[in-house]
Amino acid sequence: MQFTKLPTQYSPVAEGQIYRLDAGSVSTFDVQLLDCFNNLLAAKRFAGVRTAEFDVYPYLYRLLKFEPAVEPTGFYFIADRMVQLRIWAGGTMCNERIFFPGTTIHEEPEVKTTMPLSRIIARGEPDELTIFSSSACMPELAIYNEDGSRRTEWYDFDEQGMVIFKIDTSQYPDAERLVLKTDDWAVEYTVVPKIAGSRRLAWRSSAGSIEHYTFPAVKSEALEADKTRAYGSEGVVTTAVKSRRRTTLCSAFERQEVIDALAEIVCSPEVWELSDGVYMPVDVTTTSAVIRRNGAMSTLEVEIAGRKTEGI
Repeated sequence: MQFTKLPTQYSPVAEGQIYRLDAGSVSTFDVQLLDCFNNLLAAKRFAGVRTAEFDVYPYLYRLLKFEPAVEPTGFYFIADRMVQLRIWAGGTMCNERIFFPGTTIHEEPEVKTTMPLSRIIARGEPDELTIFSSSACMPELAIYNEDGSRRTEWYDFDEQGMVIFKIDTSQYPDAERLVLKTDDWAVEYTVVPKIAGSRRLAWRSSAGSIEHYTFPAVKSEALEADKTRAYGSEGVVTTAVKSRRRTTLCSAFERQEVIDALAEIVCSPEVWELSDGVYMPVDVTTTSAVIRRNGAMSTLEVEIAGRKTEGI
């Protein structure tokens, strides 16, 4: 048994991740998909063939798990956001391949994001950066305070691959600007006071990251009720009520690159609202993003609803 085609190392979890193999003669054989610990993930049988090929994307996609990290500032390795795959076929084991979420092959050190690298964040809010590094990574975090002072913190991660870097601005109560940088990239945060009534969302992006944005305004709220009624001799009786709150959020006036990133919230498979340090899953009930333009700047509206219903 010989593998004649393998996906490129650090390929995205996307369609077209093809394995091709040659058995040497017409035969029947099993193919097993294994994780890095040789646990069986899936299996497939080919009967009466010499060569075979298969796309592992359907198996990879369901293995990815995203959940925002609630941690202090620093590096964190999240194994569930990547897939380490081995293929066993006819007594032959191919070389391990690592697949990352997103749409591109990962080669150069970079921040995997759909948001701009120059950002605004409210005091006390966290953010999360997804970073790919082809070697040891040691960025510096420069903290510029309101009184004009500056100090620097260094962080290091000595493994190759994808990690997240969590920034918690509550650790820097006097900061007005934060800059995280390496020789290859830099992310700059301007720290502003928090707006009363603002709502911070996090969502899984097409880049394979979890992005954050604070919507400064709530345009409208509505309570949606679903009643179960019984009809009897004495009239209508309500036997159960389930409700959930629907909220329309409006962004600040933003550049087009920010609006394009926010528009992904509508089609994201996972969206959360951050409140009091807890990420709660929410449903995005709008099927299209409403964008209102005013010259070079635009706003975006999106409606969300809590996934948990309340009974009365």
